[in-house]
Amino acid sequence: MGEVRSGAAGMASPRVFPLSCVVQQYAWGKMGSNSEVARLLASSDPLARISEDKPYAELWMGAHPRGDAKILDSRISQRTLGQWIAENQDCLGSKVKDTFNGKLPFLFKVLSVETALSIQAHPNKELAEKLHLQAPQHYPDANHKPEMAIALTSFQGLCGFRPVEEIVTFLTKVPEFQFLVGDNATTQLKQSLSHDSQAMASALQSGFSHLMESKKQLVVEQLNLLVKRISQQDCVECMACSDNTVRAGLTSKFIDVPTLCEMLSYTSSPSKDRLFPPKRSQEDPYLSLYAPPVPDFAVMKMEVSRGHGGCPWLFLWGLITLAKDTLWLYLGLGFLFLLSSFGERWPRACPSSLYQGPDVGLHADKSLSSGEKAVLGVVLCL
Repeated sequence: MGEVRSGAAGMASPRVFPLSCVVQQYAWGKMGSNSEVARLLASSDPLARISEDKPYAELWMGAHPRGDAKILDSRISQRTLGQWIAENQDCLGSKVKDTFNGKLPFLFKVLSVETALSIQAHPNKELAEKLHLQAPQHYPDANHKPEMAIALTSFQGLCGFRPVEEIVTFLTKVPEFQFLVGDNATTQLKQSLSHDSQAMASALQSGFSHLMESKKQLVVEQLNLLVKRISQQDCVECMACSDNTVRAGLTSKFIDVPTLCEMLSYTSSPSKDRLFPPKRSQEDPYLSLYAPPVPDFAVMKMEVSRGHGGCPWLFLWGLITLAKDTLWLYLGLGFLFLLSSFGERWPRACPSSLYQGPDVGLHADKSLSSGEKAVLGVVLCL
């Protein structure tokens, strides 16, 4: 891929440079080159060597202390993205710089999932600060962790609680489930159907807590009746720049059952209500926006297909942050670039103008075949 520059002429240091992202080898990840994460790593870093007997679970794109991307440009004195941002604060744009104290506010990931992840939840800001102070070895930062997952393949997962009516039905039909939830909690759940939402939440907390506090052997015996996930999945995740996770099962990592049982909201709803559909742009048919109710990030999806403007590019994934004068782009087969001083241009997603301007022109190394469609994912601070 050719060198790409942007910004004012005559600048002493390059304002566009490639990054090598950090890989997390959690036990639930796909093995070796079967993992999309491993393939992206190998394609972006010529020194990377993939071990076929090791899992490659997550590719981290950002500046979190546990996964600070390495700069692959010898002209840059800083070795990592976090170091570069600390010494080049204007790259964030004034709004992001002021709001998030000069830190990159999000962490973008690609996940390749082989087996079930842990039963987990993420703390809000107040709880994160408390947990980090009490146990920094298990909760490595004081930031909250709202997050959003976008499927790249067919993807199924557990999220939140079913409607109480459905839970009661399963308690009736699956005696093993009722055994783990407990008779008292089962009765409380059934009785809550004729009461208000607060009574339902209390009953849910009682039943879930009894389940999570059961002896490990009892849970293992009934696990297949309680938790089912589809393996061989890939997705991207975007979240606040945090690695705080409160876990309560299906993991060899630190488990904190009391905290998890206490922190949940215990609101029940149908599974369809847990989906977060994107909003299609009215001005540009190629753009869709995932905009969660948090200031840390939003994700934009761009779809391009051959025949629109003669587009010769294939973007497999993408990461973009646009904050006045900053553009972050994760491009092609695992290549991550930082483009700063981009100005206030924001080209439409139609292929004829996609990221082409007087300062920037980006090309991937593979063309689209007839009928193929490419997706460019985007992360931006609104």
